[in-house]
Amino acid sequence: MNDTSYLMGIDIGTTYTKVGIYDFFGKEVLFKKTSTPMISHYYGEAEFNPNFIWRDLIKVIQEIPFKYRSQIKALSLSSFAETVYPLDSADNPLYNGIAWFDQRTKPQNKKVENLLGTSFIRKTTGLFPSWIYSINKILWFRENKPRLYQDVRTWLDNAGYIIFKLTGEKIIDYSLACRTMMFNVWEKRWDTKILDEFEIDTCVLPKPVPSGTVVGKVSKKASKEMGLSQNILVVSGGHDHLCAALSTGTIEKGKIQDSTGTTESILIGLKNAKKIDVEAAKESFTVANHVARDTFCLFQGTYCGGLLLDWFLDKVIGNVNYQIIEKIKCEQSIPMFIPYLRGSDFGPMSGALIGLKDFHDKNSVLCSIVEAIAFELKKMVDSLEKIIDTSNWVIRSIGGGAKNDVLLRYKANLLNKQVEVPMNQEASCHGAALLAGIGSGIYKNEVEAVKETLKISKVYSPESSQIEKIQLRYHKYRKIVTSYGDIEKTTM
Repeated sequence: MNDTSYLMGIDIGTTYTKVGIYDFFGKEVLFKKTSTPMISHYYGEAEFNPNFIWRDLIKVIQEIPFKYRSQIKALSLSSFAETVYPLDSADNPLYNGIAWFDQRTKPQNKKVENLLGTSFIRKTTGLFPSWIYSINKILWFRENKPRLYQDVRTWLDNAGYIIFKLTGEKIIDYSLACRTMMFNVWEKRWDTKILDEFEIDTCVLPKPVPSGTVVGKVSKKASKEMGLSQNILVVSGGHDHLCAALSTGTIEKGKIQDSTGTTESILIGLKNAKKIDVEAAKESFTVANHVARDTFCLFQGTYCGGLLLDWFLDKVIGNVNYQIIEKIKCEQSIPMFIPYLRGSDFGPMSGALIGLKDFHDKNSVLCSIVEAIAFELKKMVDSLEKIIDTSNWVIRSIGGGAKNDVLLRYKANLLNKQVEVPMNQEASCHGAALLAGIGSGIYKNEVEAVKETLKISKVYSPESSQIEKIQLRYHKYRKIVTSYGDIEKTTM
């Protein structure tokens, strides 16, 4: 790759659509973002119009100076998962796609679970039955929009639709196919039994391909709309969390990716996940195909994370200024914060403050929230350690939480692990660019891509004087959560 050639990563997230341009060494040359258009309904439902997303993506790319656009060698996409769009015979969207977090598909999920059984779904797809997955959205259309359903000729996920608009090809990468609950994670194909059970023909589904596969080149029409060269290679990307994992080098044992955004999640990469699948099932980890070739991942998330801080700053203090968090000083006398504002794994729990005193103030509550985020991460890591020994592993932290020194110190002390912060925090966008580089031959493989581009900006090491204190607080927290959960069950 010459000095003036670049790679483009596109990340279509729930909140923002981002475009990054990077050189061979992973340095960010240019970065732009815009809000992802979402259609919200007053009764809690939400949808995405794929043409609105495409329209806004065009605007963002057109804003990139020609001197950068003209030197792009390849591009790839990172995207949120589960949302699918119904297309007609002319490849036009017949309806909006149901947002991944929209709960209207719970009745469909119940039917899928009853017909197939949790064990079969788990062993085949790597997932636990949940209303978020794409099959439930397809069944919702069949049951609620029967006339429209008859006209559907193709179902494309979010990234698949953008790739189609760029190239005219209909594909889905393995990592995003894993989020449909129709994909055999071990055999890397649409599962015949699942499709036959619900009379879904494979001809209406896109072709599954590995991440990092060259799909084609930018079409003449897309080139004219976006101002991109027709020589640019379009490469299959992946699920946003897994593109981020490529960026952070979380593709093999020894690293745990911790992502703190609205929610919090952890992820590890493994070469052979099938050996631990039975044990993983007990701990609520989903299994998926990684964007790294011939690699699996274990993934688990919580219902809370940065959402808690946003809620407190906005709804309670009325001042969304994140610098407030950097100035807090945490002491031992803070109350315990129960963080389940959106429920929990135990069921429909709610949030609470335990041990509140008259001398506590907003600083005390902020400390409690930061502590609770770290405690929930600890719970996930503890469950991971029942599956695999992570005693000498490091944490790679990304997302909004990776900018919070107080939270990162908490995590390092609580987990008794080194916490590293990669320099490039737009990890999903950067990971997509790396896949573009792999597909176009800039990098031989994922290992070389990480070696050439990963740089660590900060390291937080455990402080021996704090480890025992915070561990005692954590054990107290676990007891309080258990007792509180019992009380919630009897009062709801």
